[in-house]
Amino acid sequence: MVGAQVHTLPLSFERGYQLDAAALHGQLSPATKLASLASPQNPSGVAIPPATLCDVLAALAEQCPDAYLLVDETYREAVYGNHPATPSAAALSPRVIAVASLSKCHGAPGLRLG
Repeated sequence: MVGAQVHTLPLSFERGYQLDAAALHGQLSPATKLASLASPQNPSGVAIPPATLCDVLAALAEQCPDAYLLVDETYREAVYGNHPATPSAAALSPRVIAVASLSKCHGAPGLRLG
């Protein structure tokens, strides 16, 4: 509706569903306004390491310095045993927007807060 062009970056089993920051860099342009990632990703459960997020932020700063990085962290606190949750990507930069969903992470589909 707003004339945005959407580009996707497929992830593969062969790479362990890990994001390739260099491949993402190749899809950025000065017209890019937003890059959107999910970590951990659904359904693979693979989280994006903080170092990779930093690489993505560096690519954004180089190619499209006015762009934002949106990170869907809905399942960030879903960890095994006593392992600590990864810190929110929002702490990495003022250009990061972190979002989550109360209903998904607490297994309460249909629950909505307004």
